[in-house]
Amino acid sequence: MLPLLLLLLPALLLADPSPEHTPDNPWGAYAADCLVDNGPQLWDESRIEKTWYTIDLDKEAHERWREIATKFYSQMLALRDVFKEMTDDFGGEGAFDVLVAMMTGVADKMTEPYRSEIYGVGNQK
Repeated sequence: MLPLLLLLLPALLLADPSPEHTPDNPWGAYAADCLVDNGPQLWDESRIEKTWYTIDLDKEAHERWREIATKFYSQMLALRDVFKEMTDDFGGEGAFDVLVAMMTGVADKMTEPYRSEIYGVGNQK
């Protein structure tokens, strides 16, 4: 126990005590700084093309999202592939497959109309 204390003592004595944790600054040095209006604006909304969609809630649930799901089909597949790669990198080879196995059947437990909407999006190509 003494060797451990001798190792920790210099770290405790040399630790930078500032900024102090106070009621106004409970996170101390790790407080988040708001960057809005404090420097150059890095986000330029004008460079993004926006398209508005109207979802017709009078359509059958499995038909409502057809236009959007069809248009973004390849992007959704690419997103799935990125998520698979990240999950396997973080959790080890096959981690994504484990998550998919755990989530299988979840849509069946959803109430209507959400279940039909999920299946409608998933069945588009």
